[in-house]
Amino acid sequence: CTAPCVGLIDEGAYALSVERALRVLAGDIGELEFDLEARMRLSSERQEYELAGLFRDRLAALRRATERQGVLSAASTERDVLALARSGDHVLVQRLCIRRGKLAESQSFALQSELDDAEVLHGVLTTLYAGAERERPREIVLPCAPAESALLGELLAGTTLEVPRGGERARQLEMARENARLELARQDAARAGAGEAEAALIRLCG
Repeated sequence: CTAPCVGLIDEGAYALSVERALRVLAGDIGELEFDLEARMRLSSERQEYELAGLFRDRLAALRRATERQGVLSAASTERDVLALARSGDHVLVQRLCIRRGKLAESQSFALQSELDDAEVLHGVLTTLYAGAERERPREIVLPCAPAESALLGELLAGTTLEVPRGGERARQLEMARENARLELARQDAARAGAGEAEAALIRLCG
């Protein structure tokens, strides 16, 4: 653990570490493979064979784990994965953008709404993808069917809306859902901290 909670890693380095972990979880292991292979070769050249063997074993374990989890997408995959997390009327929408089979981007969108998930998804899909000028992937994975699906089918012509029941898409959806939960928890904590600071200021000024 890099222990961000006790300040053993700065915010920038921690964000980079999280982004790298997200890419590995989405099946983009190229960077980590290159790093482990480079370390293995360097250790071997220095005749540090035990260390080289350790990096070799880690590389093999990484490849086995990725294959076993089935999170790798075909190289031609163009997919967005949307997930929701809620806390009261605060809603966090997490979008994973998978391009050429790898995680290209991860985005969070915060909003306030008392609408149900289907209605929220309808609004999010319309905002993000409707319109001829909008770039759309070949498919969008969702946690549930959005409201007015037929209308959305016309607005998002050429894009398939998928609610997975298992397999690769379901695993990627759960990954997006967990990211949404974590980001919403972070925002809740920030709001709570701001509220406490405001209350303390009021007491001080009062």
